[in-house]
Amino acid sequence: LIALDPSGEPVMKSFGIYSGANAYSRYELSELRDIVARHKLLYYRDGPTASVAVQQIERFRLLKINGKTDASNGPGDKATQLLLGHLPFMAREGTRVAVIGWGSGMTAGAVLRHPVERVDAFEIEPAVVEASKFFEPDNGKPLEDERLHLVMGDARNELRRGTEPYDIIISEPSNPWITGVSNLFTRDFFEIARARLAPDGIVCQWFHLYGMSEESTRTLIATFREVFPNTVAFRDRDLILIGSPSPVGFSLERLEALYEIDEIRESLTAAEMRYPTDLLASMTLDANGTAAFTEGARLNTDDNMFLELRAPRSLYRDAVEPIVSSMRRYPPDVMAHVEDVAVESEVRRELAASYFTAERLERALVEIERSVEAEPT
Repeated sequence: LIALDPSGEPVMKSFGIYSGANAYSRYELSELRDIVARHKLLYYRDGPTASVAVQQIERFRLLKINGKTDASNGPGDKATQLLLGHLPFMAREGTRVAVIGWGSGMTAGAVLRHPVERVDAFEIEPAVVEASKFFEPDNGKPLEDERLHLVMGDARNELRRGTEPYDIIISEPSNPWITGVSNLFTRDFFEIARARLAPDGIVCQWFHLYGMSEESTRTLIATFREVFPNTVAFRDRDLILIGSPSPVGFSLERLEALYEIDEIRESLTAAEMRYPTDLLASMTLDANGTAAFTEGARLNTDDNMFLELRAPRSLYRDAVEPIVSSMRRYPPDVMAHVEDVAVESEVRRELAASYFTAERLERALVEIERSVEAEPT
């Protein structure tokens, strides 16, 4: 501790070598110093709950909380942040929305592109809100929208205190191995969220596979399903769960209508979803798949904090591919979740094109064969 210099350069203090230890371990000290030096510090503040920084390297901007990147304008992060704001609207219309975790502001900005009446955004750290201004215009400048109501405080307590129901609740906190964040991944929290949900509402939950074990992933999905039995999972490395007390279905007519709105289509294109079927093809597990994948899994609760205590054991292990392979043993029946299908063969053909573009060739082949079966021409 004596060797640590609290007066050191903020860019070095905010770098967080621990969060990417495996990647940095192959570098010599001089090389590490060069890497740090190439990062330009745009913002730094020691806030009441965390140290927050914005760094830039080349064209990428990184929001770092206690040294760990929690948001960025990189392609993968950007797609996740935007999709969290758009995916719930695939299944339901919503006028009153809650967003838990401010980050770069991109998710709240995506939500505000839809015809909502009010968005309550919960963030515990004021410095994060200040730092998000460095992600304009990518985030759509949500702080300037009068429909946004920023709630500074603990989201869990704020949700418990309120009474007005939400049509959509989007939760994207930091990682579950962080104390103080981990209680946003428990059954108890999901029950609080459900209590604030409209009868036909949607909860959208972010979870990551990197640094996680298959056991932890099964636990999180099982815990979410315990409260929201109708759960569908999208994407893989960054997992997005859509859950509801009622069955989750997606209207093609609604999807196509969303893509006709210029600002929504532009935002979805920035999230690498250029066509309505690209969104459908990003489904990883359907309702039956989430049930099969999580069978027998342990639940994560306030009184066992299983994820918080288990996750650090796998923090430096890369198990993304094995977890995704396990999930793909239960391929989703996308069409079973799609409503108002006029011509099945056409929808399956478009799905095949989306799978092909995503280099999911086996799934593309399945869908094109089913298209021909439905219309053998």
